[in-house]
This record gives sequence, C-alpha cells and structure tokens, in this order.
Amino acid sequence: MKTVKEKKLLDPGLVNLIEGCVRGERRSQEKLYSMFKEKMRIVCKRYFKDQDSIEEVLQDSFIKVFKKIGDYRLDGSFEGWVQRIVRNTAIDLIRRHKNKFVLPSDDILFDLDRPDDSLGSEEWDDIVEKSDIVKREMGKMTDKYREAINLFVIEDKSHREIAVSLGIQEGTSKSNFFRAKAKINKTLIEKYPDKFWVKN
Repeated sequence: MKTVKEKKLLDPGLVNLIEGCVRGERRSQEKLYSMFKEKMRIVCKRYFKDQDSIEEVLQDSFIKVFKKIGDYRLDGSFEGWVQRIVRNTAIDLIRRHKNKFVLPSDDILFDLDRPDDSLGSEEWDDIVEKSDIVKREMGKMTDKYREAINLFVIEDKSHREIAVSLGIQEGTSKSNFFRAKAKINKTLIEKYPDKFWVKN
C-alpha cells in the first residue's frame, strides 16, 4: 500500500472503500460497485448492444476488480484502472462470441449480430471474413496495441483523451494505433486490394 502522503492524491473516502475491498468487506464492495457501475455500463455499451452481454461483462468485470484490487496503486486514476478491466473483459467476450464483434470498416461500424439487409451474400461473407482476420490479428497483439484499436476506433476517443486516460504522450497513442492498424492491414492486404481502416 502507498504512504499517507501518496493516498492524498485520491479522495479519502474512495481510499477507505478500496482498502475495505482489499480486506474483503462486503459493504465496501457494494458501495464501490454502486459508485462505478453506471459509468462502466456505458463502457460496456460501446462494445455490445444486447443487454445480456452488457450485464455479463459488467458482472465479470467487477468480480475481477475485487479479486485484483490489492494490485491497484493508489497514485493513479482508479476509474481508469477499472475501465481497463472492463475493456479487457469485453474483448474476452468478443473472442468467445464472434457474432457479437463490432467491426470497424471505412469508419462504419458493422455489428455482425445485426446484418445489414442491403448487403449481398458475397459482401456479407467478405465482412465476416474480414472480422475473423481482425480478431485473429488482435489476438496476437500486445495489450497496448489492442487497447489502441479499442479506444480509438470502437470507443471513438481522440488521441489526446487516450493519452490522458492511460497516462502516456499523445504521440505515443498515435504511434500505437498506427502500428496496430498496420499489423492488421498487412494481413488483410494479402487478400483484399484495399486497406481496411481509413480512420486516421
């Protein structure tokens, strides 16, 4: 745990709740959950549209939060720490249920659970195949590259917002995203003549 001086960087009430959760106190866990559940629900909604998936990610995320809360350092944003767990939990669910994957292409979000009736069968097959390639390539990436894609494309955050959220330089956020995009495009370009993402 951090020193008293370092703890002053956070709200004392929040620190008390965190420490209570570290001790396994049920009341502290309930208060912490109530404090952050709606904010984290918004994060979940950026990845899923169906309520069942949203609730599943939310529940699994807070189980992980309480399990790992002893690892949290009190000198950073606790909300950001929780958000990262929620995002990673959402990614895990996407991997298990590929038909829920939100596919970014040409700045349009294709939700594979809700097909666009205007698309022909060949066009839809291409979208499904592209999503499989994207998921496979994302699975090979380090956390920082995978997170760059999720924050910039799916959550539609600016590089400045990402930098503040993760405590990195804005230029680092841009670099992480472009490198991640390049890794995916390198694989896609082997089959498709056009580059996949145009968002810069």
